[in-house]
Amino acid sequence: MSHNRRYHTVIFDVGGTLVGFEDDAPFAEFLATVDTPHPYASATELRLKMIRTLSIRRDEAVGIGLDDASINNWWLSIFLELFPQNPTSAQRMWMLFKDNYFDSNFPDTIPVLERLKAQGVPMGVISNYGTHLLDLLPKLELFDYFNFIIVSAIVEVTKPHPRIFEIAIEEAGVPADQILYVGDNYLDDIVGANNVGMDAVLINRPGRKPGTAAMVIDNLFDIEKLIYPKQYSENEAEEQIVHVRQPGDYW
Repeated sequence: MSHNRRYHTVIFDVGGTLVGFEDDAPFAEFLATVDTPHPYASATELRLKMIRTLSIRRDEAVGIGLDDASINNWWLSIFLELFPQNPTSAQRMWMLFKDNYFDSNFPDTIPVLERLKAQGVPMGVISNYGTHLLDLLPKLELFDYFNFIIVSAIVEVTKPHPRIFEIAIEEAGVPADQILYVGDNYLDDIVGANNVGMDAVLINRPGRKPGTAAMVIDNLFDIEKLIYPKQYSENEAEEQIVHVRQPGDYW
């Protein structure tokens, strides 16, 4: 391990951090099966409405995910909001969602995971998700990047509860202050990680309500500036990362 590395391990949230709804194609295929009239002129409109709805209602889901039923019922309410006059279509969209039909990687996900893997950085996942996450990650070719994957519906504890982060610390095998956590929700991710002594960075994805935290990035590539702060000038770091706190100890 490089002595210039600030963090030994990086742990990621999944939904909204590594994986989103970036591809129009599955939305177009679904919309073609929905009887007209419906409120969407295009697949893009449906996809963006779904992202906006999730952004507006995201804080409702804090702590949800103890089991498949709780998280699936919340998602069903999202699809019913998208098709309030057509519960049959909402139900079909929900069923497709549970089969990981609409999910896609963000454009920076694979490139950044590849870079960190090549650098020998151990990586893990903590996610408030149903058990179908273990099907989604292989489908999106993400599974093999991670040394451990902690799913709330499997361990029966959710973020921001300290225990799910403590499980990750045990899996990582290093102290909490040697771990960087990356997530898109302030309460679930940043507060939860900070409460057990992890540093955490909030990622603000396009099209979603922006959040604030001590460390904020707009894309995953900026993680390297946090992992290897000595390799980046102070001016460049300030230009690219908003309110970054640079701890003084390095690996």
